[in-house]
Amino acid sequence: MPGMKRLCFLALLATLLPGCKSASREADSAVLALSVSPVPLIVKWACPVHAPTDPPPTQCKLTMDPTISVTETAGVGGAMVSMVVSVRDLATQAEKFQVMLDHDWIIANTGGDRVEANTTKAFHVVVNDYPLPFSTRPNITLAITARVVDDKGNELTPGLRVDIP
Repeated sequence: MPGMKRLCFLALLATLLPGCKSASREADSAVLALSVSPVPLIVKWACPVHAPTDPPPTQCKLTMDPTISVTETAGVGGAMVSMVVSVRDLATQAEKFQVMLDHDWIIANTGGDRVEANTTKAFHVVVNDYPLPFSTRPNITLAITARVVDDKGNELTPGLRVDIP
């Protein structure tokens, strides 16, 4: 009889094992997050000095050098297709200017378009002396949207908004 109990136990175990699955399953798509550094982001606003009796200059210049990072956390890599960097007025959200970083720019300036699985790709976007209408330094919002096609064919558009008072 002890052999019969053992045989029944093994038969029961054999029927239960095929139903067991690994606790981790493969992700259906990449999970991406954008971040910017340094925090707080340093923005320089330069306006020409003029004498009080002279008319004010027509423009000032905006300069910033943020590091933008794209982080993938689900284990599915992908290719960056494009990125839009927009600078807006913080109070009104009126767009001051927008820069489209296309696929060719991404390849030429970031070392390739790949965001590998479970890694972070970081790169600088330099805005140097961008002309804007003369005014006191505005409080601005930096809005960034990336377009990435992951290795499973999903098109993803992670975004980030950073207010810079």
